Amino acid sequence: MEYLDLPDGDGVRVSRVDIDKDGGAWMGLGLARRTEYPDAVVDTVLFWRGQDLFVVPLMLERLDELLPTITITRSDS
Repeated sequence: MEYLDLPDGDGVRVSRVDIDKDGGAWMGLGLARRTEYPDAVVDTVLFWRGQDLFVVPLMLERLDELLPTITITRSDS
């Protein structure tokens, strides 16, 4: 687990490997951000899971690029 200091909140990056019943390896990457407002807390979570372990560094880079592009728009409804 790695803690991230992001411009719009605190973040965490998690990676794990699971072995299925047939012996296949699955890699999971998770990236999350918590943004606190005076009247609300917003969690943004991105998760990728796959068996192509050579793609892991690329997916980690993509998740890092994607998270900052997600914005929360609040309405007065």
